[in-house]
Amino acid sequence: MSAFGRKLKRNKTKKIVKELKKSMEKVLTAAVESKMESYNKIPDNCIVCEKPFDKKNRKQAFEWMMQVHEEKNIHNLFCPECFINLSEEEESKEEAANE
Repeated sequence: MSAFGRKLKRNKTKKIVKELKKSMEKVLTAAVESKMESYNKIPDNCIVCEKPFDKKNRKQAFEWMMQVHEEKNIHNLFCPECFINLSEEEESKEEAANE
């Protein structure tokens, strides 16, 4: 009887593992699809100066800044120079408001 019990237990475990793998595949597929969808929404150039953005250039991917408004489905892309200028303008506005 104990061999039969082990066999039933192994089959039950295999079934649970198989179901978990299927559910994980679904979750991973959904995650990849959402990442690809957001990748396709990245603009091709800077929103301020219209400088072109190369999506395949790793250096540009780390240097450029992206602003995402998920509620409005807006993706703004800024080159490093424009982002620095915008951040300096915001700082000066904050200083003027504090004075």
